[in-house]
Amino acid sequence: MAFTKVTATTDLGTALITSEDVDSSPNNNVTGASGGRIYQVRIDNTENGSQAVYFKIADASSATPGVTNADLIFYVPKGEKVTYVINTGHPYTSGVSMWCTTFPSTTSTSSPGNSVPVSLLAT
Repeated sequence: MAFTKVTATTDLGTALITSEDVDSSPNNNVTGASGGRIYQVRIDNTENGSQAVYFKIADASSATPGVTNADLIFYVPKGEKVTYVINTGHPYTSGVSMWCTTFPSTTSTSSPGNSVPVSLLAT
């Protein structure tokens, strides 16, 4: 799925990365091939009223769902929108790859039934 990256210097971060539909096909290296920190993750699961989702992030320039271990996994209940704030920031060194499945396990490759928009605030 496509994503956009907006660069702006603020007190909270320098990059806002958004994707209108994250599923089990990864958005690879959304931050670029450099290190930084993730400070906030916003996941909108309101279009999936009957299933929870697990948004996954790997410190990797590319990821393979079902194989790649996620460094962070965020749970979002069915039909809800959740924002996670990481006050000290979660470091990454290789870039950020992200995807979303309906199960938390590494081997899960099942996509949500409907779109899951996501945004990350990072440096």
